[in-house]
Amino acid sequence: MSRDINSVTILGTVVRDARVNPTKTGHVSNFSVVTVKKRGEFEIKKFHNVTCWNDLAEASSTLKEGDRVFVSGSIESDRFEKEGQTTYRDKITASAMERVAASVVSSQPQGGPPSSFSEGGGSKSTFPYADKAHKVSWPAPDESGFSYLNDNGVSLSVAWTDPTDPTQGGAVFEFVKNKWERCGDVGEVSIDKNSLPF
Repeated sequence: MSRDINSVTILGTVVRDARVNPTKTGHVSNFSVVTVKKRGEFEIKKFHNVTCWNDLAEASSTLKEGDRVFVSGSIESDRFEKEGQTTYRDKITASAMERVAASVVSSQPQGGPPSSFSEGGGSKSTFPYADKAHKVSWPAPDESGFSYLNDNGVSLSVAWTDPTDPTQGGAVFEFVKNKWERCGDVGEVSIDKNSLPF
């Protein structure tokens, strides 16, 4: 029997301040996030509507345009009637939400690798490298700015503040009960000389 999964994770920039409204059972907030994928000289932007309920709604109430935010949840659709036509709009209903930039930048790891190496001429990649706090070696981030790994059956992810410069740190998440939960920041970074790609 097949198993369906409706799960989405994004790291992006808030483009519309969160609006919080009361409901019969609590609160609901709505805000928009843009994610950017670079293809050569071009940028492909994708806009995401996000809805948070109750505790998450209250936590998101201070989100402002320009904030960096991590959101995990499921894709749902709102239905509208407009000029006699039924219109659907996709949105992310959040199960986890975290502002990343402020907390990560304030706790940048010390003693990390430089953003580039001059050995052999030119800049060199620093991936993979070791995170001493979590005792893992993070691979290079994907196009969304996340690195993923499975450590003895535990699924971990890190949302980098700057995916091109690991010295800026990142927020670490663990996949627990079908959702990503914040479990700390990238710790002190050290280079494994045997793993360097040059």
